[in-house]
Amino acid sequence: FLAETVVLGASLAVNLGTGLLGKSRALALGVHLHLALFGWVLLVMIAVARQLLPMFLLSHGTDARPSRWAVAGDGLGCAALLLLHHGPVVVSRWLPGLLLAFGTAAFLFQAQQFYRHRHRPRLDPGLRLAAAGLVVLGLGLLPAPLAVAGGARATVAWTGYVSSLVLGISLFVAGHYYKIVPFLVWYYRFGPLAGSRPSP
Repeated sequence: FLAETVVLGASLAVNLGTGLLGKSRALALGVHLHLALFGWVLLVMIAVARQLLPMFLLSHGTDARPSRWAVAGDGLGCAALLLLHHGPVVVSRWLPGLLLAFGTAAFLFQAQQFYRHRHRPRLDPGLRLAAAGLVVLGLGLLPAPLAVAGGARATVAWTGYVSSLVLGISLFVAGHYYKIVPFLVWYYRFGPLAGSRPSP
């Protein structure tokens, strides 16, 4: 969904000066936002978390099916939104919304299973931050039905919904940076010296 996200974003940028989209601007913005968050960022998060969370939490052997359900739900939800966004409300909003909610809930369940079955009893700051991001991401789903039902007029629900998604994703990514960036810095600085002299 990367190409579709870029095309919609470019159309919205052109629309700023030309009014090309007319009354469809709000619809295009909503589709663009959901394709970017669910069809691009969240799908990458699901794939990365499937590999990194078990490694960081020492929770190998956990059932991987929820990750597959998450990819299927988010992928189908984005496809439905992209193909049906001009249709009736039931198929253009509620069907994609339910599929995206199912995919996100499956991802949250998978992450919860990783945390629950970990062999590392204490969580370091990065994993606590990632867990906080998952909680905020889950809370972001609560105002979603109000936003969809209220349409463009439900500005408070839309603001809470989108803000929670962006904040949850940001916290989750920042939590993983706590683990990854120090390793990359150490590897760059001390990797060539490993084995030849003691290194921190």
